[in-house]
Amino acid sequence: MHEFLPAKQVLHRRHIEQVANCDTCGASEESIGHVLMHCTVAKKIWEQTKKLTGVKLPNLHPDTWARDLLFLGKAEDRAIIICGT
Repeated sequence: MHEFLPAKQVLHRRHIEQVANCDTCGASEESIGHVLMHCTVAKKIWEQTKKLTGVKLPNLHPDTWARDLLFLGKAEDRAIIICGT
């Protein structure tokens, strides 16, 4: 799942974007992890997911988070989180 979404950090490294910051929240780097988990908008989405389903996004390792989601807890919880990401 390496660089599967064109986040600005990836595009900046490929000399497509001039800056790598997040336009939504102003963070210095818009990585895939930032977009899916740490940006203010992503956090709001996960809060709503928890309210609606009871499933909470766990703390994930920055390097292995995508793989970790595939082996998380119950199958039903994994499906909800994977569909959310």
